[in-house]
This record gives sequence, structure tokens and C-alpha cells, in this order.
Amino acid sequence: MGDIWRRFAEHSYAWVEVERSGIHCWQPPQLRRLKLNTNVVIRLFGSYIAVSFKDSFSSLCMAYTERFGAIDPLVGEAVALAEATLLAKWHRWNRVVFESDSFVLCDAVSSSAQPQLWAISALISHIRCCLDEFADRRITWVPCRCNAMAHLLAG
Repeated sequence: MGDIWRRFAEHSYAWVEVERSGIHCWQPPQLRRLKLNTNVVIRLFGSYIAVSFKDSFSSLCMAYTERFGAIDPLVGEAVALAEATLLAKWHRWNRVVFESDSFVLCDAVSSSAQPQLWAISALISHIRCCLDEFADRRITWVPCRCNAMAHLLAG
């Protein structure tokens, strides 16, 4: 029952945020920054995460995809974001903006409270720890239509 409520909440909150945000398309980051968009696609024979790295000129600087075994979309979104933070750290990119179309994940990472979503609590702690190393320590929720490149890469 908790899983059903979580998915309902994610979708209903996302629609409320779409109305408030007024964001209708992907926006490039500020000059000398990168924007990392993450996504997951769950398929019958495997799940795929994707991360797109774009600069302030909207140029695709790097793309990353990986197949993994989980079938829970929230776990997949968290794995994609964790991988994005590791890739940015590895490349020593500290002026990055992270975006995801998972409202529940963005809310959980941004909250100062202990993670309540047991399936991703360890990943949330890891992401928070990694985000502390970046100049802009936040993850921003965006509507799916603003996350098209990462979705195409994962699909």
C-alpha cells in the first residue's frame, strides 16, 4: 500500500509543480556551469539509467548510460542521480546543476530529515554526501518534457 501511495504522491505533486513552475522546456545553465539531467527507463528485459551533461550553450558534453537489474523506478532514478554525482566528481566538475524528473527523489535529497524511503535511503545519504562537494549543492525537479535528452538516452 505504501508503494501505491508513494507513486500516487509523486505523480500528483508533479502536476502541481508543473502548474507552479511555468517551466516548459529545458533551460541551459549559467555560463561556465554544466547541467546534469538524469533518468531511468524500466523495460521488460532490463532497466537503463542515463545522464546527460550539457553546457551553457546547450551542447551535449557527455552522455552516460548503464543497464542495471532493479525494476523499481524510484530506485532507478536514485541510482542515476548517484552515478551523475560520481561522474561529476571524477571529472572534477564542481560547478554543476543536477536535475531530475522524479519529484519524490528531489524532495528526499533536498530535505534535511532522515530518508524515510527505505528502498533508497542509502542512496539518498550517498547523494547528499557527494553533493556537499559541489558549489551548487542541490537537485532540482523538472517536468518530464524538460528532461528529454536523458529520457532519450535511457530509452
